[in-house]
Amino acid sequence: MKKITIGIVDDNRDFCDVVAEYLRGQNNMEIMFVAHDGMEAVEMIESGCRPDILVLDLIMPHMDGLGVLETLNGMELDKYPRVVMTSAIGQDSIIQKAMSMGAQYYLVKPVNMSLLVKRINQLDSKVTDIFRPEVGQTHLKKSLVLRDSLLNNDLEIDITNLIHEIGVPAHIKG
Repeated sequence: MKKITIGIVDDNRDFCDVVAEYLRGQNNMEIMFVAHDGMEAVEMIESGCRPDILVLDLIMPHMDGLGVLETLNGMELDKYPRVVMTSAIGQDSIIQKAMSMGAQYYLVKPVNMSLLVKRINQLDSKVTDIFRPEVGQTHLKKSLVLRDSLLNNDLEIDITNLIHEIGVPAHIKG
């Protein structure tokens, strides 16, 4: 059974340790690398460490998560990682920016580990072929989640985004 390879990129070492330990406990997952800033992650990918999934923090020193996505979009890779962006910031405009740059999922911290595992498995199983680059493509595939929510005009997503825009914290949704 092929394991899902994962790269974890976050400047918070405790967060990296918790995520890595939890994911190592999954039978179908293997940690390929842990990086503590965006530049280190890009160097790892350039040197040949090409994980299936990249768990990427938004706010980091030297190069933030959006900078990593921009850099990946400019690289000629035979395989692009699928990206799960994490951040304490749940602002709609930043989420949309990350999704438009190629992140497939955006999870607001504190991250629910079982949800993270679920998202990683979804990215690996159902949509593996969709995220493979087409011939001549030199950038990450855009998010299917954002496109589907826009096409379906999902009322719950629209309301959640509106609540976030007016400043109501994410955990007060009821």
